[in-house]
Amino acid sequence: LSYTRAMTAALIFTETPRRILLLGLGGGSLAKFFLHHFPDVRIDAVEYRETVHRVAVEYFALPRESRLSVQFQDAGEFIRLAGAQHFGNYDLILVDAFVHNGIAESVCGATFFEACRARLSAGGMLAMNMWSSDSLAIDELLGDIQLTFEGGILTVPLSGRDNIIAFAGAEPVSRKQLRGLKDRALSLQASLKVEYPAFLRSMRQPGRWKWPWQ
Repeated sequence: LSYTRAMTAALIFTETPRRILLLGLGGGSLAKFFLHHFPDVRIDAVEYRETVHRVAVEYFALPRESRLSVQFQDAGEFIRLAGAQHFGNYDLILVDAFVHNGIAESVCGATFFEACRARLSAGGMLAMNMWSSDSLAIDELLGDIQLTFEGGILTVPLSGRDNIIAFAGAEPVSRKQLRGLKDRALSLQASLKVEYPAFLRSMRQPGRWKWPWQ
């Protein structure tokens, strides 16, 4: 799906992740992508419902292997309470946690984003799937992310869908750095067959970021 491909655009900033945290497992598309393309990666996935994991294994070919660890727990509770020595220093944290009526409440708010930032490695990146149909919730979420992260928030709205993907880095992402990432996006597109240059162009469009000094 276009939104899962867009979430992997965090690779433009963190090209070779070694440790990844997935908050929300779903059908396992993100887990399968990273396991397939990055043989040295280790993934911790947090999923509230054990049934979701069982369906991902039985119907969507999610592998059972040692590089993937699945925790059955509320995502917000996990990021706040799990031992940082074992569950920390993630190169990527990807948040896709929804309930029937929108984004799960436990992955909203400054406390959640502060906990995420504390678990990122130097140079690590947070990517979060949001629904544009709830504009008030998105404004509040982006505001909380901006208060927590020193770097600018980058966004990729997806054409024809309600999804908006927000990105924030453990270290500031400058405008100059953003302009210099075209070659990396092209290289990733060639190796992974995902439209990273298009996602990068979307990030660079006026109004697609919020910088802390604006």
